[in-house]
Parts: sequence; structure tokens; C-alpha cells
Amino acid sequence: MPHLDQALDLHTRAGAERDAARVRRRPRALGSPRRRATSKGSVTMWPELTASEVALIRLVAQGLTNRQTAERLAVAPHTVSSDLRHAFTELGITSRIELARLVDAREHRE
Repeated sequence: MPHLDQALDLHTRAGAERDAARVRRRPRALGSPRRRATSKGSVTMWPELTASEVALIRLVAQGLTNRQTAERLAVAPHTVSSDLRHAFTELGITSRIELARLVDAREHRE
């Protein structure tokens, strides 16, 4: 599945969360076990998080609600809530405002 890994990496780096979610679902549809894939770009900027958590925090940092984020990523709102709590813990933050500042600082620095 190296082609799927490459597609996931490209979609994640491009910010195409919906397409990345579709690529993540593909191996499961083929009967492969679920795995937590990471994107090379995500590892550099977000070593604490998985690729799916990076996609999630980028949407939340843009101001989307949990429900809107769930719709974009094609996951359940409960999954968004759970993954967001995990990301907050891993990043050492407690609010969406802190998250937005952190995303801005890490992804928009020159």
C-alpha cells in the first residue's frame, strides 16, 4: 500500500482533509487492519500527533465546530471530541484559542 501512503501524504500536506480521510478508509474497505499513518510533513511540524489528528487540529484551529469537523473528515463527532482531547494533552494546551495560536506559530513561520 505504498501508493496509498503517498496519496495520504500528499492530501495531508495540501490540506485536503476530506480526500485524506477517504484514503485512510480505503485499506479498511479492502479488509486490512486499521493503522495509524503519519504524514512526513506532519512528523516535521507535529511529531506529537498522527496525520489524522493533524488534519483535525487544522480544521478546529480554523474555527470549525466538532460537528463541522466530523462532517469534513467523515468521522463521528465523538471521534473528533476524543481525538481533540488527546491532541490537547499531547500539545500541552487546554483551549481552542491556544490551539489556533500554536497552529499559526508552527505552520506560518518563515
